[in-house]
Amino acid sequence: SEGALDMLQSPGVVEETKSRREMVQARYERDVRPMAEMSSNLYRWEDGSSKEGEGDTIATESHLQWASWIITSRVLTVQGAPESNTANRVLIPLIDMCNHDRDSPHILTGRAM
Repeated sequence: SEGALDMLQSPGVVEETKSRREMVQARYERDVRPMAEMSSNLYRWEDGSSKEGEGDTIATESHLQWASWIITSRVLTVQGAPESNTANRVLIPLIDMCNHDRDSPHILTGRAM
């Protein structure tokens, strides 16, 4: 929310958050809304209140924002081969279950193969 962003004290984080929100808005308007309106079964959000297919609503921009940010918050950037100077964004199953102890001597490092 705007109120939450106003409380942040890092201008870089605020800018990045607003930029990502604008990208999600553009993606929703460009891809999700038109396809959902054309199809009876694409981009539907099951609300669980009725029989299958009944009562399902078109996924909203808020749904896309939530999904995008859930994925983004779990993506790790892994360096590629040293000579390639590349980085790969990857989802590693269950990595978010690792210990978040700031004082832990263990460090996750690695390179994409």
